[in-house]
Amino acid sequence: MNKEDDAEIKLPSHLPGLNLESGLEKIGGNKKLYKKVLKDFDTGYADFSNTLTNEYQVRKMDDVKQMIHAIKGVSGNIGADELHSISKEIDECLKNNQLDGLDNKFKMFNEAIKTVLNSIHHLQSYNSQNESIKVKSLDVKELMEELTKIDELLSQSYPESEDLFDSIKNDLINLGFEEQTQKIAEHIEDFEYKEAKKILEILKNKLGT
Repeated sequence: MNKEDDAEIKLPSHLPGLNLESGLEKIGGNKKLYKKVLKDFDTGYADFSNTLTNEYQVRKMDDVKQMIHAIKGVSGNIGADELHSISKEIDECLKNNQLDGLDNKFKMFNEAIKTVLNSIHHLQSYNSQNESIKVKSLDVKELMEELTKIDELLSQSYPESEDLFDSIKNDLINLGFEEQTQKIAEHIEDFEYKEAKKILEILKNKLGT
């Protein structure tokens, strides 16, 4: 990704539990890579809190130590300062066998990781909203040009027609052709190219009037 592409990626000004500036700095300022790292964290640590709590409750302390040590490093790398801080406190307590007050620290840990995961979910939603805003609707002339290309692909029974049609489905639906759009999509999916082509011709005639 070049610098111009990366500059187009937007991040919120603030997310609870995440120091975006610090996280970006640790990853060389690459926004796309940072978003991927956060997404990977969400995937890999979605159930971490429950697993850690269960391990702690049955006193599998060696496993608990390994889990806390691991997330201490990861949370620091993504800019999750509060999560990193409480993980570090718990890590020190476990190393020194200081178990007094540990229950409360684990509660703080669970709240901290919950905040981080919620913020990552918010970031994913934020990005989806911005992508929707950037989508450019085609005008009727452009739609006709795309439909003509699809018509040619259907005539030759090319499966590539499905991807091209998918790219304009929302535009057709927004123009009030939901039923026809759905039928064409179903015919193409079932390799019924002749049937799809018939409805496509009707659709082109309606758009051309």
